[in-house]
Amino acid sequence: MGGAQWGGLPDGSLGDVATGFVADSSDVGVSSSAANTWRAHGFKVSESITISAVWVKIYKQGNPTDNLELRIMPDDGTGTKPTGSTPVTNGTATAQSGKLHSANTNGEWGRFVFPTPPSLTAGTQYHVALKRSGAVDASNYWSWKAYVNGGMYPHGTRSNGDGTPTWTTDTGYKA
Repeated sequence: MGGAQWGGLPDGSLGDVATGFVADSSDVGVSSSAANTWRAHGFKVSESITISAVWVKIYKQGNPTDNLELRIMPDDGTGTKPTGSTPVTNGTATAQSGKLHSANTNGEWGRFVFPTPPSLTAGTQYHVALKRSGAVDASNYWSWKAYVNGGMYPHGTRSNGDGTPTWTTDTGYKA
C-alpha cells in the first residue's frame, strides 16, 4: 500500500492518485484461521487527499459465499499495526461478495469503493484492513497478494488481527 510516490493504489476523489508497484511474491490468507481473522497493511500518503477507492490484489480459495470487507484503520501509535476495529471517519468501503472474485492464484485487482470518501492526512500512518463478513473458514477464504518478505516499502508492515481484534505485527513482511 502507499501514497502518491511510494506505490500502492489509493484512488483520489478526482481520479487515480497512485498506480505504483506493489510487490506480490507472497500470499496471505484473510479470515482463514482465528489468528488471522483480520489482515492489515500499513501505508502513508505523501499529500493530504480524499480517496474514493482502494485497489487490492486478491483471489479466493475455495468458494467463500459471504463478503470481503475493507477498512482504513488508524495506527495504534507504534507505526506498525492498527488499533481496534473502528476505521477512520468514512473509512469503510462497500463490501464485496466472494462470488465476484477470481480463483486465479496470480491474483486480480479488486477495487473497493467508499460510499463517502475518507480524508487522509499527509505523513500519517494508516492501515488497509481486510476481513470477511462471516465466520472464519479454513477452506473458503481470500488470499491477499500484497506482501513480500523483507520488502522495500518503508511504511508497509503487515499486521494480523484475531476476532477481537488484538493486533500483532508481522515485521518480516512489507510491501
